[in-house]
Amino acid sequence: MPKELSRIKSMDEWAEMPREFRQKFRPYIEEEFRRRREGFWFFNDGVPTYITGRHYMMLQWTRMDIGFPDYLEFQREIFIHLAACEADPNCIGQLYTKCRRSGYTNICSAVLLDEATQVKDKLLGIQSKTGKDAQENIFMKKVVQMFRHYPFFFKPIQDGTTNPRMELAFREPSKRITKNNKTSVSGEALNTVINWKNTTNNAYDGEKLHLLYLDEAGKWEKPTDIRDAWRIQRTCLIVGRKIVGKAMVGSTVNPMDKGGKEYKELWKDSNPKERNANGRTRSGLYRLFIPSFESLEGFFDKHGRAIINDPVDPIDGLDGEPVDKGAKSFLKNERDSLKDDPSELNEVTRQFPFTEDEAFRDSIDGSLFNVGKIYQQVEYN
Repeated sequence: MPKELSRIKSMDEWAEMPREFRQKFRPYIEEEFRRRREGFWFFNDGVPTYITGRHYMMLQWTRMDIGFPDYLEFQREIFIHLAACEADPNCIGQLYTKCRRSGYTNICSAVLLDEATQVKDKLLGIQSKTGKDAQENIFMKKVVQMFRHYPFFFKPIQDGTTNPRMELAFREPSKRITKNNKTSVSGEALNTVINWKNTTNNAYDGEKLHLLYLDEAGKWEKPTDIRDAWRIQRTCLIVGRKIVGKAMVGSTVNPMDKGGKEYKELWKDSNPKERNANGRTRSGLYRLFIPSFESLEGFFDKHGRAIINDPVDPIDGLDGEPVDKGAKSFLKNERDSLKDDPSELNEVTRQFPFTEDEAFRDSIDGSLFNVGKIYQQVEYN
């Protein structure tokens, strides 16, 4: 952003600037709004590359605890898939099964904020495996902090404190009604809210949602499990036959007796190749899986591409350090070192899966059989 523009902190300050100043920088601001709507093309190591408007907003304007994020090619796939889910009238949302530390929470938090600061009279919700996770780890540490660092021209009128704990409300602050002030509501406010709810099956029951983020859906344990919760929450995104809202659902997968079983059932019901007569999957979601060796932290070149196989010569990594080993070899070496510890090997395989089947492996603790060997035999067969 131009230095002169970066000094402005609010729309009030912008309005007070000389007319010539505003005319000078208005084209810059309008161009940023266009990129936000339409997406952005750039050359990545000579390759014409398109990213969606939401992806552009995250990279260009969404500051996180680590600063502004780097472009990662596998995250582009997530955003493209999400855009397809949003555009499809038969889709209620995205179901992403991931490996650890793939950045999906940051992505969904950025998308929630991007959408909430553009739409009027909408409710956007957050749930996680516990209410504390939804409030502290997502709403307060991510969504609120991201909003505080937005440039002034992307910040709608806000009600409440600068560091809210319950909701981020884009409505005009309440005013005392007096003889000269007959109303307390301005037409300029969006009247849109982002909030979070405790982890119960009927948390948003009866409310009309525009966007819902269900975090760590593969780790919800009874009495609240993701299968039952989704049956109720999906009704908040549908009015009659029309889908009026979208969901973002993602997780690594817990053992089957700790929420994994219900998540696996939801996954099976979210195959876009299997639809009912109405053109929808049984869950209404479209699933997405990306292997861990395409999304493993520390194995990206300076252009954000995954270094999957061992390079002939060291490659400059995203962090500026040379990378001489591919992510797949690194993970295989980790697995080989644990071949005499079936339980730990199974956990590493489950948390950093190469395939969907590996992502849904069950824990082998407490089993009378060596489940790790059974999985190996199944794969061999």
